Amino acid sequence: MKWMLVFFLKFFGKLDILFKAFGGRRFHMRRFFIIIGICYSISNSLFSQSHDMDFDDSTDSSRTVLIRIGGLTTGINKKEMGLTKVVFADNTAFLAERTKTGYYLMANANFQPTISEIGWIKDLKVAFLFLPIMDDEDDPKQLDIFYPLPSWLSVAGDIEFLELNQVTLSDCNLIDSGHLNFLVLNKVQFEDREKFLHELGKMFGLRYLVHDLIFTPSETEVLKNRMPEINVLLLSEYEAAIRSGTMELP
Repeated sequence: MKWMLVFFLKFFGKLDILFKAFGGRRFHMRRFFIIIGICYSISNSLFSQSHDMDFDDSTDSSRTVLIRIGGLTTGINKKEMGLTKVVFADNTAFLAERTKTGYYLMANANFQPTISEIGWIKDLKVAFLFLPIMDDEDDPKQLDIFYPLPSWLSVAGDIEFLELNQVTLSDCNLIDSGHLNFLVLNKVQFEDREKFLHELGKMFGLRYLVHDLIFTPSETEVLKNRMPEINVLLLSEYEAAIRSGTMELP
């Protein structure tokens, strides 16, 4: 609130002008709070438009929304992703409602949902974790940092698509929601590779496993033998399928 008052004081130019607005030398608290209320309303309209905001699909250009999370700017095609409304967007995450059921989340490792936001997390269908935290966009070392999976992922019991980037994996406890169909592993590392592969082979609901050459041909063969229904794709094959429209998110 303090920064807002400073802004409007500067807007009036001189402090005595503001006092005149209050009725000269006499200080009227009622007028003071009326002006403060107007200031607060204006600030809300200017700075809170990233909450519960419907997408505008009136033009082709409006189909892509640019978001900035943790110093990284990225574009999202609302039509391809089937997004209808921004629930919230800040420096740690972007959450939107989907045309289909549930929510769509992009977040970096600093995202920690509040108690009121856990309800949205429970209804997550699509999640991208993590976006790089680019405090210094010229520092490539930030792309070499790996983060543990967040504990809040355990409540996302309906998640169907999960892409993991710059993540350290120890087991499948946090990602085995029972509904997961798509798992994309891009630039991950393992604390216990053998344990992770063993548990991954038990996720029989998984239909697509996408990776960036992190698995050897023999490891993918073992997974296919354990899970006959699974499709194992390289990241380049998956991205080409998404671009061509032959594959879409759940």
